[in-house]
Amino acid sequence: MPTLFCDNISFAYATGRGELRGITLRCEPGSYTLFVGPSGAGKSTLFRLLTRLEEPDSGVIYFQDRPLAEYPPTLLRRKVLLLPQSPTLFPGSVRETLLLPWGFARNNGKTPPDDAQLTAWMERLRLGDVPLKEHAVNLSVGQQQRLCLIRCLLLEPAALLMDEPTSALDAESRDIVLGIAAEMQANNGTTILQIDHSGYVPSFPHIRYALDNGTLERTYG
Repeated sequence: MPTLFCDNISFAYATGRGELRGITLRCEPGSYTLFVGPSGAGKSTLFRLLTRLEEPDSGVIYFQDRPLAEYPPTLLRRKVLLLPQSPTLFPGSVRETLLLPWGFARNNGKTPPDDAQLTAWMERLRLGDVPLKEHAVNLSVGQQQRLCLIRCLLLEPAALLMDEPTSALDAESRDIVLGIAAEMQANNGTTILQIDHSGYVPSFPHIRYALDNGTLERTYG
């Protein structure tokens, strides 16, 4: 049973940008899928469709063999998490930023991580020198990107959609971030989808697609 399956989906904004035509895509549990292509080709649009931030004009998208439309959006977005390129932060400390999802009704009953768990994740992502009481908006864009990634990983989603997650990182930080994502894929069975413009080729097993002119072509894996 694939985690995500797009069955011949098409979509277009009124402006014509981000058009997708007849996209069929199958992402298995524990797979790592990389999407490349020029700006405006529809990569981010595809991610918005996979999280029901947009609805396809035709075709059906399935999550774990059920159409996305059968899931309440709040439940779906807990299982299929989108990590946008621009960090999404609210005023508050690093601790409050990481624990933000546990303040939502949809996560009632889930035990929030304690400070030791938060600190361990911060250290893994080269943020060990940032106090949990620090204001999150004071961090650099690269630090904020990693903070938002930690927040996603703490929720243990079935699928994690990462839109340019390393755009503001140096090579060492990039390797750490993608290495941790690969660990989640290999050890937890998390389905990872990533958009990349840098030309970076992961050393771990992955599938690569090129998206251009509204069509998707498998180029590797």
